[in-house]
Amino acid sequence: MRQEALQQWREMKFGLFLHWGIYSIPAKGEWYMYIDRIPVKEYEKLAPQFHPRYFNAEDWVLLAKNAGMRYIVLTAKHHDGFSMFKTAVSPFNVVDGTPFGRDVVAELADACRRHDMKLGLYYSHVREWRHPLAQSYEKQGRDDRFGNYGNYWDYPEESAKDLERYIEEFDKPQLHELLTNYGDILTIWFDTPSHINARQANSLREFVYAHQPNCLVNSRLCYDECVHSDYRSMGDNSIPLFADDTPWETAATSSNAWGYVENSQYLPHTAMLRKLVEIISKGGNLLLNEGPDRDGRIPELAQNELLAVGRWIKKHEEAVYTVKPLALPYVCDWGYAAQNGNTVYLYITDTATETVGLSGLVTPVARCREVGGSELTFTQDDSGVRIRLSAAETDEVRVIALDCTNAIVLKDGIYANDNGVVYLTAQNATLHKRDPYSHTAVTSLGIQRWFSEQDTVSWRFTAPQSGTYTAEFTTAGGGFFQEEDIGHEVTLLIDGKPLELTVEGVVTADEKRVTTVAGLPLTGGEHELILQPRRIVNDHRVGLNFGYIRLQPQ
Repeated sequence: MRQEALQQWREMKFGLFLHWGIYSIPAKGEWYMYIDRIPVKEYEKLAPQFHPRYFNAEDWVLLAKNAGMRYIVLTAKHHDGFSMFKTAVSPFNVVDGTPFGRDVVAELADACRRHDMKLGLYYSHVREWRHPLAQSYEKQGRDDRFGNYGNYWDYPEESAKDLERYIEEFDKPQLHELLTNYGDILTIWFDTPSHINARQANSLREFVYAHQPNCLVNSRLCYDECVHSDYRSMGDNSIPLFADDTPWETAATSSNAWGYVENSQYLPHTAMLRKLVEIISKGGNLLLNEGPDRDGRIPELAQNELLAVGRWIKKHEEAVYTVKPLALPYVCDWGYAAQNGNTVYLYITDTATETVGLSGLVTPVARCREVGGSELTFTQDDSGVRIRLSAAETDEVRVIALDCTNAIVLKDGIYANDNGVVYLTAQNATLHKRDPYSHTAVTSLGIQRWFSEQDTVSWRFTAPQSGTYTAEFTTAGGGFFQEEDIGHEVTLLIDGKPLELTVEGVVTADEKRVTTVAGLPLTGGEHELILQPRRIVNDHRVGLNFGYIRLQPQ
């Protein structure tokens, strides 16, 4: 049954995240209390001001439905400790502590049931700025930032804090209420585990399962990889480099904040669509956040963009909810690709392109069409498929469907995309672990925890033509804390000939660091490349976080 629930969640693809609480009153975001170091007694004065006169759960659910979303996750309790539901655990809640006096979770749950929308609940289970038992220790060594970002200005004595008691006396009683008072819950969306240990995390997970066996639990329950979760929550706004067959989700915000911030700028729907198609083509779900204002309204600008996304999804529905990644050995320069049954879907994000190609497709294509549009002409040979596009009339993502005669088959090996570019990725590398104590691992985020200079990776690939190539060596950028290790010295052994480089380069808009080396001669045909570290920098305990090498003909 749990696997069925998880599969249903995976096919939902698109959900609405709602960060809403009394922090919407100052309109400075959900971290207002921490960033401005607001004392508990002062922060509590916001609750009597909370009276969202325009809140209507039905409006929220219908907006999500019309945007093509199939589930909603609401912040039942964020780090400030304010509960958006009736709770016996603390009077600091929306029913007992505000003039509004209504149970937001209850009203949203009822509206979701009426409109066949699944409801999940965000719950901050370790970090809490109001509670004296919640821990905030392990200062990071710069500024006044603490590892758990906890309340150390009201509660400076760490020895008086007790996470075990907090879990037993606060978390579990509230989770009991959430899982017994509001019907079926899709997921408990835990956040910021900090130093919760595996035993405590497993206890919370089993507590959820005991109340609702089909309720899903995300990976932010605990950082310990030994603790099982139903699906992986990627970093905020973070999309993996490569497809991942395991269940995962990206939580991304449509503006520059999660909670409401006055005069925020919102993503245009075209940018939302690009995020959506990248994520679903890689096998994930997109949980897109909006922050309602103090009156309970999702800003009109955000609503308009969401509704435009919904219109696009309605037109392209066949290419959204049930697609799976297409196991290409390269990145498509024009966009992304996925499959469903015998159909390959091409998501064209480069709207200026006039032709697109899919190299390596072996299965014969019977029909090529633009989803929601006309038939398209195409050619197919041993190298793959090329399609001539009609003139673009929009800057929205275009979707091309290749209806094949039978099951999708791709050519084996590592070969170039339709522009002759070869990608040597973390996922298609062979990892050679020569250090018995090595933690080097290949993930959808790249090769991570690469600290050992004894470990190497290699590829055998086909260059499409003889000539001079430019090699772009790509690693992850700064990440959440904007910290990375740079200055690694590596050798690329190409058919035994060494090419040395130092990983410095420039950071791109999507937080990748690219180091470029030009003038690399290659003949057309088979080659072997071995990536061999000479010196791995480990100043921030990040190490060499490798993504891919891109070989482009000059």
